[in-house]
Amino acid sequence: MSTELKTKRQIDTKITPLIMDARDYLVNANIHIKRKDPKDNKTREITDTKMRNLLNVAANASSGEEVISYLRYQIGRGEWFWNEGEKLINDLQNIRQKYAQDIAKEVPNSKIEEIWLKLIYLYLGYMNHEFKYMKQRDKGKGGKVEDEED
Repeated sequence: MSTELKTKRQIDTKITPLIMDARDYLVNANIHIKRKDPKDNKTREITDTKMRNLLNVAANASSGEEVISYLRYQIGRGEWFWNEGEKLINDLQNIRQKYAQDIAKEVPNSKIEEIWLKLIYLYLGYMNHEFKYMKQRDKGKGGKVEDEED
């Protein structure tokens, strides 16, 4: 079996834990709610567009550090909650320690940076799904409303 196929199979074993990690992050961070950021007392809201932009950065990035750099930039611009943004950066770094290193050990000749980036992309994709659900749930709506942003 090729290294690429072995790596994919190992990554597939991490899908459920990544979904659970993304859900846990959102439940604890409440980034889907418009509110004041205790760090600077400014009102912020993470929109669907901001979430998609983060996911798009991960899809086009060449490294996990590139995604983290973008997120830090967004935090610095005031586009992301301070504490929750730092927690997300920590979670992305932990994905490397918790999952990517294990996969790299299991699959000789695999590239940990590529594995980490793929896991980040999956994590953010699942987080995007959960985010959309939570936003709609808390509005008391299910499904799409005509004037609403995707």
